[in-house]
Amino acid sequence: MLFRSENIKDIKFFQSLLAELVDVIIPKTDTPGAKSAGVHRYIIDIYENCLTVRDKENFINGLNELHNTAVNKFGEQFQDCKKHEKDDLVAELLKESMDSGILLKIKNKLLGKSFKQILYALTIEGYCNSSIGATRVLEYVQVPGKYIAKTKLDEGQKSWALD
Repeated sequence: MLFRSENIKDIKFFQSLLAELVDVIIPKTDTPGAKSAGVHRYIIDIYENCLTVRDKENFINGLNELHNTAVNKFGEQFQDCKKHEKDDLVAELLKESMDSGILLKIKNKLLGKSFKQILYALTIEGYCNSSIGATRVLEYVQVPGKYIAKTKLDEGQKSWALD
């Protein structure tokens, strides 16, 4: 069933879209992808409990836009699109303005963070803080442990996460 609307305000409606979207951003390779790590549930939790009203509005508007673009361009919802179609839609997100420094800070203060900024930040944060990300992608270092202010990584060594 195709559903077109500019005004969907319920984040739960987008749960399956978010699951596929985060899996395009961090796909399954030799380690599980973001969908397997439950990043979409993390994003929904942060959306419901932590984002500002302005950031919530920007994020839900971005999801609506992505959903409607998929329906208009490919005739199906994002989660039902083929892999290359999903990749194309996510690539369009990257074309967003690459403001930086003081201009970005002013823009964020006045308009709130963009959909892309929120999505990418929460996807990476959620993945690195997930059990899969913290133990299978990052090198796990149990705390308490010895503090080493400066350390040398061996070639090919993973970075590490703290508990």
